[in-house]
Amino acid sequence: MSLKLALIGGGINSAVGYTHVIASQMDGHFKIVAGAFSTHPEINERSGDTYGLAPERVFDCWRTMIEVLGDELDAVAVLTPTPSHSEIVLHVLRKGIDVICEKSLATSSVDAQKIADVADECGCQCLVTFNYSGYPAVREIRKQVLNGHLGSIRQVSIEMPQEGFLRQGAAPQEWRIRDYEVPTVSLDLGVHVAHLAEYVAPCGMTTSVSSTECHSGAVSDVVDNVNALVTFENGALGNFWWSKAALGYRNGLRVRVFGSDAAAEWHQMNPEELLLSFNDGRREIIDRGRGHAESELEQPEYNRFKPGHPAGFIEAFANLYADFSGLLRGQPESSDHAHSAHAAARGLRFLEEVHRSPIRKSR
Repeated sequence: MSLKLALIGGGINSAVGYTHVIASQMDGHFKIVAGAFSTHPEINERSGDTYGLAPERVFDCWRTMIEVLGDELDAVAVLTPTPSHSEIVLHVLRKGIDVICEKSLATSSVDAQKIADVADECGCQCLVTFNYSGYPAVREIRKQVLNGHLGSIRQVSIEMPQEGFLRQGAAPQEWRIRDYEVPTVSLDLGVHVAHLAEYVAPCGMTTSVSSTECHSGAVSDVVDNVNALVTFENGALGNFWWSKAALGYRNGLRVRVFGSDAAAEWHQMNPEELLLSFNDGRREIIDRGRGHAESELEQPEYNRFKPGHPAGFIEAFANLYADFSGLLRGQPESSDHAHSAHAAARGLRFLEEVHRSPIRKSR
């Protein structure tokens, strides 16, 4: 039976709403039964109609929805802008309801840790959609690292350049044109980089961080370009870059992990191919249809259609929702890919350290 899910935010005019609606229901794990999608009545009503809800299941106020339907719901997805997350998530958790929240969970590590602590106190799950870890190829990198196939990890390089703050005609959401405890570009993109670094190649805590931050785009006076060089506990180096002012990149996410025996490289714009390079000079591409039964790309749950018809962004979200469903149903084996508020707090602590590092400039 599908779990009953209500949405707060995620209206038809939002950046992620329709993606969550499709992904949560793609494999039948969840059914959206109610929503408070927008503070604008017309958009709220149209969203409910578009998502197939009866008018009485569409609420003007999210607090009213929780009061009326709380006992009926298995989980609530919070898809509002980041600055509003803490208030909403804490309220829902204290009602004893599990939460699925869009990144960034909060604007500071203090707020994220408070959410994590309240979730623990209430015995609830608070899960965060770091959706890029839903790609099977990214999960394959993690498996290769954990199985020791790359050898000793020496360097992790992750880039996430975009052009939205420099490209003509860009119209970012209001919350994205001011900075908070950390720059908004870090809440938007840096959280993915921080999470992916921990996910694909767990190398321990950072022991040193040096970074630069600058404003070079055309949107407001916010930081829009960050570079960070870090050292991890095991001696590995991290080389990270995220930007909203890199012309030519709609989303240039690239993940590279370099080990003593092999290296792995993945590009989000070519999602179904993972390149492995070995220290004897061999190069190997792992993709769907290759027939390697142990590969994450070949697992049945990730192959909704036959090879040659690439899966992508929405399917990655759906993979996370499948993991979330498992956890909410009491299947602890699902936790390997389901990311909690504690993981979100760790990522925000790292981003705060990047923001505090001494090599920094405002322009």
